[in-house]
Amino acid sequence: MDTTVAQSVIHDERFSRRVREARVGLLFSFPHRVFAHVINAGLVTAVVWREVDHRLLGIWLVLSIAVTLGRYWLATAFQRRRDDSDIETWVRYFIIGSSASAALWGASSFIVWLTPAIADHVFIAFVLAGTTSAAAMMIYPVLRALYVYLALAGAPLAINFFLQPGGIYIAMGLMAVLFIVLTAEQSRIANATLLRSLRLQEENRALVADLSAARDNLEARVRDRTAELDAAYATLHREMEARLETESRLQQAQKMEAIGQLTGGVAHDFNNLLAVIAGNTELLAEQIDDPSADREFQAVLRACARGAQLTQRLLAFSRKQALQPQAVDVNGLIGSMMDMLARTLGSDVHIRFGPAPDLPAARVDPGQLENAILNLSLNARDAMPAGGELEIMSQSVSLSETGRIVDEAPDALPPGRYVMVAVRDSGVGIPPDRIDKVWEPFFTTKPAGEGTGLGLSMVYGFVHQSGGQVMIDSAVGKGTIVRLFLPCAEGRAPAQAPPSDITGVPTGSEYVFVIDDDADIRIMVETFLSRLGYRVITAASAEESFEKFATHGKPDLVLSDVLLPGGHRGPRIVDGARARFGPIKAVFMSGHATSDFAELPGTDGRATLIHKPFELGHLARTIRRALDGRTG
Repeated sequence: MDTTVAQSVIHDERFSRRVREARVGLLFSFPHRVFAHVINAGLVTAVVWREVDHRLLGIWLVLSIAVTLGRYWLATAFQRRRDDSDIETWVRYFIIGSSASAALWGASSFIVWLTPAIADHVFIAFVLAGTTSAAAMMIYPVLRALYVYLALAGAPLAINFFLQPGGIYIAMGLMAVLFIVLTAEQSRIANATLLRSLRLQEENRALVADLSAARDNLEARVRDRTAELDAAYATLHREMEARLETESRLQQAQKMEAIGQLTGGVAHDFNNLLAVIAGNTELLAEQIDDPSADREFQAVLRACARGAQLTQRLLAFSRKQALQPQAVDVNGLIGSMMDMLARTLGSDVHIRFGPAPDLPAARVDPGQLENAILNLSLNARDAMPAGGELEIMSQSVSLSETGRIVDEAPDALPPGRYVMVAVRDSGVGIPPDRIDKVWEPFFTTKPAGEGTGLGLSMVYGFVHQSGGQVMIDSAVGKGTIVRLFLPCAEGRAPAQAPPSDITGVPTGSEYVFVIDDDADIRIMVETFLSRLGYRVITAASAEESFEKFATHGKPDLVLSDVLLPGGHRGPRIVDGARARFGPIKAVFMSGHATSDFAELPGTDGRATLIHKPFELGHLARTIRRALDGRTG
């Protein structure tokens, strides 16, 4: 059977059952109405009491009362029934009760006929007519029950009328038959009207139920759709916020990169100028034997040193400083700084160091890591004007533990383990609207003259150039914590070599070949080395270098700038000279060195690099060490 048809059949069966239940319910409504039969039976008994045998009349009256009580109990039992009871069984019970009552009324006509008075006969006819009409009003919902009642109650009276002689009895018999027929027909019409009314009522109820279900379904669909729209809006809102945050981080990264390129270029040119000023000042100081001028020369040299520190920080931020990464014992490095930090920060700052056990070595430049920790510690001290706690911690972490990372979108860390160094203070904290600006060079919250704004930018550039990341979290009034994530090194950190004990300015007579595109630097270096006894040849480019190599032969040492015009690099020129002449010592200098200097051709991974501007004494000692074979 088709599903739709089956559902329709089930619906029709339920509909018909509800109609039958409503019809039967009318039969048993108002149970007290059955006591009208007892009242009528009492009136009949009183009227014919003197004319009829008392025992027969008493039996009839008792039976009438018993049947009435039974019908009353049946009606009340129906009202207490369970909803799943069989309706047809209750219909049968009702027909039995009403038939018993009708049979007693049919018997009453035979009892009254025992009297000869026609008035008694007419009286019983009226009583039966009234009783039958009342019964029709009660029983018409179930026609078969009504038809049985009319037959048992009215037929005996009509028969008695037809059995009596005389035209008046025949007329009364015909009237009784007509009354029975009309009552049956009227009841049939009333029953049909009732059925239509009940069907309309059930249809209306079903329609209301369907409308209610449709309304509930519509409300549920509206709620579901509203929830979907709310969820979609929330997702869109989150995606828009994430996109705006990503765009903001990307713009911040691009701005930092642009600033880095600008500062790197400025620092390179500035270093060359400082190198010329510092070098020639030292040369002039040697030539002029005037103690009164020595103070002015030293002031110039101190200014050059401060300028060199400034450019070094700019190079650190731009990630273009020359690093010499190696495996570093971070716990040992921080531990060796504790006494220095205690003296520098003062007694108001309580320093604690929490080293992680079994911490792997980090691959960084140890000097730059010291500078970074020192800068963070100084910033922490300045954030605690009334004193406080400074805690330095180390930990081995994986990428998934790092949380929010600066420049996360364009410059995310690759998976793996890192050495984390955290510096936490209990200071005033940084407002949320300034937290993303702290890495910018020259940004500072300190009063004028109390800070350059390059400390954190140097840390930022150093960590990123080392292949790590930096993260900052701060709460106003609670303090700030800065975390440095540094790449792990392969193997253990080597033991640190003791410091050099070379003093004075050594001299020599070897052949030194100087390469630099800045003419002032070439003149200054050539003058200084010549005074120390070296034979010096200079060149401004790669092409000029190879030409002079062919003319002057193999040098004992090449002193070359790292970056030269035309995209040439000093280490490559040295590599070309070695290919032609064999082993040659080399020292490189730069004001704008690359972070992968140790891997460049010509460095052998061991070549020495000095930063511009440099002291001439440092240059002399570096060249002497290289010539003596104490460097590559």
